[in-house]
Amino acid sequence: MDLGNILNALEKIPFSDNELIKAVHDVAVGMEFMASKNFIHMDLACRNVFVNSDKQIKIGDFGLSKYVGNTGGICLLMGMQNALYAPETTHMGIFTTKSDVWSMGLLIWDLYCVASKLPAIWKQYNLEWFQALVG
Repeated sequence: MDLGNILNALEKIPFSDNELIKAVHDVAVGMEFMASKNFIHMDLACRNVFVNSDKQIKIGDFGLSKYVGNTGGICLLMGMQNALYAPETTHMGIFTTKSDVWSMGLLIWDLYCVASKLPAIWKQYNLEWFQALVG
């Protein structure tokens, strides 16, 4: 994926609204496939979505991914902290495919903040607000 992650790609080449929608759709299809196979990604973020020069999208970095077929779809996290995890993950250490849906929402938010070229101060405000929300 020659353009790197999707945030780097957005800095190099413009994406139309339709291309952004397609990118989000492609990530959603990939995540739906993972969930159908009883896997959770656990680290879905723009830094782990890669783009080539044809604007094809691939999800990557499956280092934290877990198979949850025998657990009712639940993975317990011990000692892992991330301010952007879903509330149930942050507060109870429970990670499910629904937690990946939360991460997908953050990915979309981040993607559109970068694509719209919001000033850095606005992005920092959003991050602080979000951390307070789930904190």
